[in-house]
Amino acid sequence: MDDDPDHLLFCILIFQRRGYEVFSLLGCNRDEFLRIVANFTPNLIFMDHRMRGMSGGAAIQALRGEPKYRDIPVIYFSAEPNIVSLAKEAGADAHLKKPFTIQRLLDITKQFIP
Repeated sequence: MDDDPDHLLFCILIFQRRGYEVFSLLGCNRDEFLRIVANFTPNLIFMDHRMRGMSGGAAIQALRGEPKYRDIPVIYFSAEPNIVSLAKEAGADAHLKKPFTIQRLLDITKQFIP
C-alpha cells in the first residue's frame, strides 16, 4: 500500500515480472484494508508510512489486532530519515528506505517469501 501511483506501478511491474501475484492500494480506511486482506490473503505486505485514509502504522495495528492476520509479515517503507524507528514503532517486521534499488526490494522480499 502506497499513496504514490508511480511507485506502486514500479513495484507491481517488478513483482509481476517475477511471478508474484500483486494487489495494490493507493490508500484506504481500516475497514477497506481488512476486507481486502481477507479477500486477497497476502503472504507479505509492503506498507508506506504516509498514505491517504490512514497511516501505515494504523494499518499495521489493524492487521495485528486480527488474530488470523497478525502473522502476515509487513515491510514498512518510507523516505523519512527515521524509518528504522518508525517501522519499529508501527510493529513492522522489516523496513525499506526510499529510494531503494530493485535488488534491495527483491532481497527483502526473499527474506519472507523464498
